Amino acid sequence: GSSVKPRGGVDVIIEICDTAGVRFVYFSPRNMRRTKELASQMGIDVAWNCAISLRPLTAEEEEDPHRMTSTYADWDVNAKLPHGVEDVKHHLEEVDNVPLLVSLFTDVTKATTAEMVGVFQEY
Repeated sequence: GSSVKPRGGVDVIIEICDTAGVRFVYFSPRNMRRTKELASQMGIDVAWNCAISLRPLTAEEEEDPHRMTSTYADWDVNAKLPHGVEDVKHHLEEVDNVPLLVSLFTDVTKATTAEMVGVFQEY
């Protein structure tokens, strides 16, 4: 399992937010395989189609030791959700608002997190 553990009480905070009508969204720099256990401990749904990777499938970037080297993570072979912020925007314009309902974003950077927060604000 992951050696990273959630801060004590975060599951309670997430539940309180949910009860108050505030949806908690977690942005993780790790891929889904590495994020899933931590997110589950935090009380975030980790079922199929529960997360969006903010790394575009066509990304040509430097190797990152915290991420898997495969293009497709183990969870998204059959997923219908977009990959990367540009695909999220396209999905919102052409398909539906499901990306706005997801509480878990993986493979994030500071830049993609800021972009996605902007998308939330725009919609």
